[in-house]
Amino acid sequence: SSRPAPREVGSTPPFGDAVLDVVVSGSRAYVAAGTDGVHILDVADPASPRRIGRWDSPGSAEGIAIDGTSLFVADGPGGFRVFDIAAVGNKSAAQRIISAPFSGLGNRLRVPSPDATGVALAANNPMDLDRKARPENQEQPIAPIFRYAFVTDSVEGLIVVDVNTFTDGDPTNNFITRAATFNPDGALTGAQNITIAGNYAYVVSTRTGLSVIDVSQPTSPRLLAAVGPPAVV
Repeated sequence: SSRPAPREVGSTPPFGDAVLDVVVSGSRAYVAAGTDGVHILDVADPASPRRIGRWDSPGSAEGIAIDGTSLFVADGPGGFRVFDIAAVGNKSAAQRIISAPFSGLGNRLRVPSPDATGVALAANNPMDLDRKARPENQEQPIAPIFRYAFVTDSVEGLIVVDVNTFTDGDPTNNFITRAATFNPDGALTGAQNITIAGNYAYVVSTRTGLSVIDVSQPTSPRLLAAVGPPAVV
């Protein structure tokens, strides 16, 4: 049977640069618009999307992901950045995207890299992997993959960042750093985007095509397979 053709329901005015990624969470859409930064839209009424917030990227917002109230941004030459979006629905908030909200004890919510192009998580619901399991509940161990954000960089390949700090409840350790950098023999040079499915990362590169990476041990990734041109164009 034939399927109905897609039709436009609503639209926004043009952004100041190309739209490179979009993530929808509830009634909010988060748009990565290159040098025009990150835009937050209220899409509760799809026919009339409204912009309710914006972050002016110092780099080029190329990829985004959401984990609870944290917004992760691959910001091109600005590296990997993390923001608090807990106030995104608060009309009285002076800022709806906050870069350093956590603690007077200090924080570092950026991992520098030459050209961060994409970011992916294994799940979009917060988990504290340092929480002690209760044997009486027959709780199973949580896979380590849920502790990390996976960032593609066109120069450095795959960057693994421990982001468990945002869910562990400890106000003294809001400092993110690289847990691993992976680009064996330049196999991921030119990386532009990434998707996580199960224990595998699928990375697309403008130079080498599609690479499949085992990230079941996130700090020790393994390249399993690659498909390049002409199979991948």
